[in-house]
Amino acid sequence: MRRLLLATPLLALVAVGCTGTSSYKDQTEDFLNDDSQVSNAVGGEVSDAECVEPENTNVGTTYNCTAEVEGLGTATFDVEINEKDSFLVTDFTF
Repeated sequence: MRRLLLATPLLALVAVGCTGTSSYKDQTEDFLNDDSQVSNAVGGEVSDAECVEPENTNVGTTYNCTAEVEGLGTATFDVEINEKDSFLVTDFTF
């Protein structure tokens, strides 16, 4: 699995072996919870990520995730399926 994270704004390109909408949901939650670059970008340890399952796997489909950021509260992450088997975390807000 290849991951790339650019901060300001938070952009995470993740190529994954997604086979369905639940795969995107699960892979995004894992990425937000486990990638230290995400924690660095948002300013605290990220945990308890919960994503809305995307309606489909079409390129351009968007969905949201929420997660707890240590010391900062709950963040909402905007995610887009940007190509087949890949998603992009485009932004986050508190």
